[in-house]
Amino acid sequence: MRLFFPLLGFVFVAFGQNAWIGWLGPLSATIGYALFWRAILNWASPMKRFALGLLWFSFIQAFQLSWMATTEYMGPLILVVYGFLILALGVQFGLLSWLVGSWRSLTILRCAGLAGLWVLLEWMRLHLCTGFSWNPAGLALTTTPFSLQMASLFGIFGLSFWVIFVNLAGLRASFLRTFSSIAIWVSCAIIPYIFGAIQFFAVSTENRNLSALLVQTALLPEQRDYDSHQPGQFIDPVDQWDRLIGLIRNAKAPQVDLIVLPEGAVPYSAFQCVYPIFEVQRVWAKHFGPLSKSEFPLPEFPMARLAHFEGRAYWEVSNAFWVQALANHYHCEVIVGMDDRDLSSGKHFNAAFHFSSDNKSISRIEKRILVPVGEYVPFKHWRWFSQLVTDQFAVGDSFEPGKEAKVFFGRIPIGVSICYEETFSELIRNLRTKDAQMFVNISNDVWFPQSRLAKQHFDHGMVRAVESGLPLIRACNTGVTCGVNCLGSVLARHPENQPGALFLEVPLHTFPTLYSKLGDGAILILSAFFALNLLKKGRGACWK
Repeated sequence: MRLFFPLLGFVFVAFGQNAWIGWLGPLSATIGYALFWRAILNWASPMKRFALGLLWFSFIQAFQLSWMATTEYMGPLILVVYGFLILALGVQFGLLSWLVGSWRSLTILRCAGLAGLWVLLEWMRLHLCTGFSWNPAGLALTTTPFSLQMASLFGIFGLSFWVIFVNLAGLRASFLRTFSSIAIWVSCAIIPYIFGAIQFFAVSTENRNLSALLVQTALLPEQRDYDSHQPGQFIDPVDQWDRLIGLIRNAKAPQVDLIVLPEGAVPYSAFQCVYPIFEVQRVWAKHFGPLSKSEFPLPEFPMARLAHFEGRAYWEVSNAFWVQALANHYHCEVIVGMDDRDLSSGKHFNAAFHFSSDNKSISRIEKRILVPVGEYVPFKHWRWFSQLVTDQFAVGDSFEPGKEAKVFFGRIPIGVSICYEETFSELIRNLRTKDAQMFVNISNDVWFPQSRLAKQHFDHGMVRAVESGLPLIRACNTGVTCGVNCLGSVLARHPENQPGALFLEVPLHTFPTLYSKLGDGAILILSAFFALNLLKKGRGACWK
């Protein structure tokens, strides 16, 4: 039992995610953790429980976060980050295992206290540098469409609370073996599925649709940006635009309302004028005919500048010029991820832009949650560390984080998240509170190729849709380009790592959720209440 139960629990918890073996999720959410505690509780001292919990959970995290151990683009230093994270997460679970204590002290209230403590520990991860939001325990309840619906009540942290609480109730029942203890455990275990079934069939998704075309460019970093070590792989930026427009045209989509291009869709910043106008005209005429130049925006600042070469004057235009022409041609809105730099402040942003047809308006939102190392150098005040990071990862310039939630207003209000931001529940909820009626995520998961990162990333996006009761569409360079409705059901999905464009009709039905009203605050207050009660009782038998 000491060996078999922890191994069985490891299989349930480590594999019980959509990115691995989804049907193991209910087992992880019900008995995965309980099997481990059942094996160690009667013989291990508090310090042994801590050490064993640390070891067991670290191996689980090492397995689930194995995508991080990819040095192809990140270099060997990423292995240090990987090792630190799995150890830190292991320490958190070790602390919880230490506090489980004697089975005789496992009252229902104590189970709730321990579950509340776990939620607070998970929440604390969001405040390490820019936050680490991967792998909450609640993902085990997102593997079925019914249990997923419970996220609409208290969000992903509410699911984590329930997973730990049910496992502790199961542990308690395995010792007591009374009808009441087993009934409580079984009842709590099936509540998410009953609630989800009711909500799943009660909420109608029939409504007016929005026609969207989601572009997946599938460019490797050395293809998008020039790399002196692999110069033959680089694709000229004009040819990249030629290829991108070809992907859109090959989709043969009917009239669309919205085209979405991924994060960092093209090289250069949004308003950096580097394309000779005659090259743009050549590509445009190739795809849309010689008379299509009438769709071009006026060549004026900031989309264009007058350049001179050998006494000849000509216009050089920017990526924004291309995108505006695209919006004009298709008479639709376009959302695209591009870098941008403010001329006045000099600040550099990873941004998303919204273009409407006929040159009506251009709006920008700035990414608020930046990825350490990849998008900024952390701990700059430690010069030796920042220099090491800069040399290892070739980070030439850090982005500035955005300061506020913004919504694009067009045919409907749209809340946009850029890549990693999608994994932060409260941040995405802020977009709903600003009247967004649909979520759009633009991502680029190419930095960890041939891994499960893209699938885990999508799992978070699916939860965000259910938490706020809004549909979601995603456009990735590489990753999961797809659409889901307000209940998290997949509408259509493009093959991963293949270039192309996905056309889909997105039902715009939304529904109010408790989470969209209360956010993380509700489950955090409840968790703190139960955890404080745990401390209040802690001087007695429950700590033994």
